[in-house]
Amino acid sequence: MSKLRYEQLLELVKARRSVRRLKEDPVPDGIVDRILEAARWAPSGANTQPWEFIVVKDEETRNNLLDAVEGTITVTQLRKVPVLIVVCGDTRVKVLYPGGRHIDYVDSIKLREQQTELDDDILNSSLSNAFMYMLLAATSLGLGARYITSTRRQPAHLKIKKLLNMPEYLVIYDTIALGYPESEPRPKKLRPLSEVIHVDRFDISKGPTDDDIIEKAEQVKKRFGL
Repeated sequence: MSKLRYEQLLELVKARRSVRRLKEDPVPDGIVDRILEAARWAPSGANTQPWEFIVVKDEETRNNLLDAVEGTITVTQLRKVPVLIVVCGDTRVKVLYPGGRHIDYVDSIKLREQQTELDDDILNSSLSNAFMYMLLAATSLGLGARYITSTRRQPAHLKIKKLLNMPEYLVIYDTIALGYPESEPRPKKLRPLSEVIHVDRFDISKGPTDDDIIEKAEQVKKRFGL
């Protein structure tokens, strides 16, 4: 039983890709709900469940959101994507993390001042768990998805918060563009398992060299026309 479950999980993980060309065909609400139901079960620090999901389907709102990030990424292909899901984090829950548990809950100013970098890391880790569950769920349902990470950067972040009527305490973690893929994604190249495993101590002979990283950077720049 456990072996069967592992093989199914590995198959799903291998199938997930960032799909950059998505059809404009609508995605049923029930499918979106199933994706978010999976995300709801993601692990989070102190089980705070700090996520809020804003599902953007209205064409005008979607285009206004993309206007906010245009210039930092190419948005032409994204204009026709039927669903954007903005994954938001509630920063108030950081009071429940290790760096904030001593804080007077009533004093909101003091709360903001004393939240630590560790608390930010725990919040982001929690949100990243939900985000990955969403990507895997989308793959399992035959959908494609891609990141729009520029939505979390300034000045786009503030523009989108205003557009979506988000309160001050919510932050944008990332955004998913969701739709049916136009074609099968290309095979993914991976480093061998033996190269990424280190036993007891880091083996510097296994890790990529500076030249390897530079070469990879050039490949990425060429791929995205940077």
